[in-house]
Amino acid sequence: PPAIDPIIQSLNQLFQRLESSLKLRRQFTADAAHELRTPLTAIKLQLDRLQRADDYLERKEVEGSLKSAIDRSIALVNSLLLLARHETDVLAAEPEQTNLTLVTKKVVNDFEPLAKNKDQQISFLNRAKSVLVNAQEKDIAVIIENLLQNAVLYTQQAGRIQVELQSTRGHVFLSVADNGPGIDSDERLRVFDRFYRCNGTKQQGSGLGLSIVKNIVHFYQGDIFIEDGINGEGVRIIAKLPLATNH
Repeated sequence: PPAIDPIIQSLNQLFQRLESSLKLRRQFTADAAHELRTPLTAIKLQLDRLQRADDYLERKEVEGSLKSAIDRSIALVNSLLLLARHETDVLAAEPEQTNLTLVTKKVVNDFEPLAKNKDQQISFLNRAKSVLVNAQEKDIAVIIENLLQNAVLYTQQAGRIQVELQSTRGHVFLSVADNGPGIDSDERLRVFDRFYRCNGTKQQGSGLGLSIVKNIVHFYQGDIFIEDGINGEGVRIIAKLPLATNH
């Protein structure tokens, strides 16, 4: 009967969301198991080396390698947990208004010591007239932190990094640009895939940072894309977010 059509549609939508959630969980479990196998194997091998070490210098060298392997494992687990949180649509339920300028300034200040270690220059330019977004501050911070971490990590010694805010009617654009080696055009879409790392990269990483950023941006009804970076060099990653409607 026509009277029960809305109920049927609602049930079908519920089943579709449930199917999507279960699929994400299965995929996440498989990916997590696959990615954790390598660092855990490395830890086991380093422990075996430590047990066979004959002198103090060799033991100290192995202990350093073991600590690095453990640190990488912890970082990977933290990234996996963050990714799981954002992929299963369980972000904090209570909305709040966040000032994008204040959060960006704080994160940029936090990253300046890391950039100075590589003689890099970070600049922040706020061209936005409106900067309030309906999003959790901690989620916005995660976006900026991941984008800046990639820029600092992959940009060469004495490189440049530019953080910029611009706004148009209804949206604000957060961009992080550098003059580093850049990303090939055929890889620019793939860098948002989980665990994907660009060919030839020598930097340590889990390949989860940009995937986490994409999931958070999409959760808040935004979009993310890549352009050429400073003076046509490097990359510029732009997160587009809707402005708060009640300010």
